[in-house]
Amino acid sequence: MLSDDLMYAEASSGSEEEIVALRKNANSQFGGTTPDSPSIGSGPSSPMMGQSIPLNGTVTRDELERRYDEGALPADKRFLWLFPLHLERRLKWLDDTGIAWCQKLDHRIWFYINMVITATVAIEIGVVAPFILFMVGWDGLATELLYLILILSIVSQIPKRFIWRFRPYMVYRAQMIKKEKTSSFPSRAVTCAVVYGYALVWGLAYNNQLGEIDVTWWMPIVCLVIVLLSSFARINLGVHYPSDCLAGLIQGIIVCVIGTGVWRADILGCSSCHDSKCYASDAEHALTPHQMGHANWYLFGAIVIVSMVVTALAQIKPMEWWTKCDRVLGTLLPPMLFQLFFLCPEASGGYSLSAPGIPQWPSFVLGGGVSVIAMLLGLKFERRFPFVAFLVIYVALSCTLIFWRLYWRHI
Repeated sequence: MLSDDLMYAEASSGSEEEIVALRKNANSQFGGTTPDSPSIGSGPSSPMMGQSIPLNGTVTRDELERRYDEGALPADKRFLWLFPLHLERRLKWLDDTGIAWCQKLDHRIWFYINMVITATVAIEIGVVAPFILFMVGWDGLATELLYLILILSIVSQIPKRFIWRFRPYMVYRAQMIKKEKTSSFPSRAVTCAVVYGYALVWGLAYNNQLGEIDVTWWMPIVCLVIVLLSSFARINLGVHYPSDCLAGLIQGIIVCVIGTGVWRADILGCSSCHDSKCYASDAEHALTPHQMGHANWYLFGAIVIVSMVVTALAQIKPMEWWTKCDRVLGTLLPPMLFQLFFLCPEASGGYSLSAPGIPQWPSFVLGGGVSVIAMLLGLKFERRFPFVAFLVIYVALSCTLIFWRLYWRHI
């Protein structure tokens, strides 16, 4: 479509003559303005001039072009594909209707409620969960959640990194209640809500020793409520369209399927901790501070090297995969190192950690406290030295987790 060609030419830094020619052809085809005539937003009624405009109204092609020309897109447009205008038109009724309905609730109290909901389904919550669960000894649940969140982080960032869609408030289709500068499509909060709801149901079944999850009537309802609350919160705040939330729902289901499949594949042939087969069969094969010579140190070194290389590649230009890459990988990779090195007897000649005892409250406090402190320290280096931030978090969490689980029975 011509409008899509125009956006592609601009996003790929096409020549000025090519862009002008495409604009003239597009304007004549769609009845828009020419570069020499007044465009939407340039007159006295321009929203940029502080004048009021109808919310949830038609956003024309010229308006999107104007927002692009004024620098609404990220400064680095490489590897960026703009959300097609023809899809915006098809989704307009659904999106505008949903935004208008959700933003009818405009009392201040809704802002605080929606911010709490947003914080609850933030990706940072899921990222720290495997570390804390391994700290307290819930290894089966921690392993399942580890691969769910790892797949969530990868899959959800692909469209966020390569597809740009203006958030509703950016193009005046919603009131700006909360400002976010990243792409609107899809809603990662809704994706997280799906994954967290699934993990909650799985966790309840795991802790109740139900074995395989038997779907009962209340489980889908729990997941549905979490998804609806997160969708309403993001739309009400003006940062997502209803179609973003639907895409986030589909993305979340895909993440759950892939994440569970990876977990069931038994990485490196490791036995499952759900049935306690990942632990040492007897005292002679238990990894203790005095028997670490039996551990597979080649595997340990390989995991550390791969973790650093992957993080470095994700941070270097021009890719710059994710600004949160240092925190996400720095927090998720230590639990993976721990699981593959200490809870995989097949990789260490039958040696593994012994089964943990009943969780004690210091494990929860230490796990939560260390993860928060490590992230705060990492934030000091994040902007100028993102790889240093990753190293700070990675080393802090790895050492804490290994020391605590290896020595807590011997202190």
